[in-house]
Amino acid sequence: MSLFSKVAKLASSPQGRAAIAKAKDAANDPRNRAKIDDLVGKVKAKGGQRPATPPPTPPVTEVRAEQVRPAPVDPGQAPRT
Repeated sequence: MSLFSKVAKLASSPQGRAAIAKAKDAANDPRNRAKIDDLVGKVKAKGGQRPATPPPTPPVTEVRAEQVRPAPVDPGQAPRT
């Protein structure tokens, strides 16, 4: 059963209708309405700023053979073949 089907089934049940009525009452409560209006004002005052994005990555540059150094060799280690 999909999530939407479960929500629809709950909403049509007596418990779901009671929960919906309780949510509507809470939304219409003047104290809660003031909290919502305050929050909306804060968000609008920010101007809907988006989170900062990281700077773009620099382009990949070509590496010349003389720039690559061989790995140091440990004298106590057997040579690789």
